[in-house]
Amino acid sequence: MEERSLSERCREALVHRRIFVELIDGRTMCGQFTCVDKEGNIILSNTSEGQPETTHVVDGKRVESKARTRNVGTVLIPRDLRASCHAELDLEHAVDLKLDVR
Repeated sequence: MEERSLSERCREALVHRRIFVELIDGRTMCGQFTCVDKEGNIILSNTSEGQPETTHVVDGKRVESKARTRNVGTVLIPRDLRASCHAELDLEHAVDLKLDVR
């Protein structure tokens, strides 16, 4: 029986777990990990998008927009747009995967 690679074991352990992805434009996506395609794009289901608070100047006046969250369903997040990616993983799974949990 062939030994699975660490990346394969990690992907399997992440299926249906909550993943937080920060995009390079400052938005965040939080959803259930479904898969990574062959190009390295992440597919999430039951996803919500968080948009950060922003400040604009309109007609010389400072206008602030509040942070917003909206449900976006199933999304494909291109590899090139990801700034960071974090997963909710319990200690048992981290130990099984031999991940450094310090």
